[in-house]
Amino acid sequence: MQKLWYSCILKIKEFGDYIRDNSTKKYHPLLWQGHQLILTFSTDKTSAVIANTRLELLAYSLGLGGFYSLFILKADEIGHDRLMEFFPSIDKNKHMYSAFIIGYPKKRFKRTIPHKDINIKYM
Repeated sequence: MQKLWYSCILKIKEFGDYIRDNSTKKYHPLLWQGHQLILTFSTDKTSAVIANTRLELLAYSLGLGGFYSLFILKADEIGHDRLMEFFPSIDKNKHMYSAFIIGYPKKRFKRTIPHKDINIKYM
């Protein structure tokens, strides 16, 4: 468990170094070619979920793509106090409930993907 926590913290530190140094690398394995990382801290999970659904809808309406990174969330689950050392201006009572990565999608759809027809039988 300690090793997993340490690897999560190292990945986040690596991301910070990547941003700070303006690296010329095109691909960062943590972001999967995403351009923005939005971390949501909140005292309760409901507030974070509501904010993120609106954020996700806004990103998609602007033609952007995005995904939630569960790997980054593990850092808060495994070692909250250590993670909060990287964010001194945020209250330590708040937890990171979402890590949303935004970028440009490889495929664009004019509408949502159609689902198979639903067959309902009443008895």
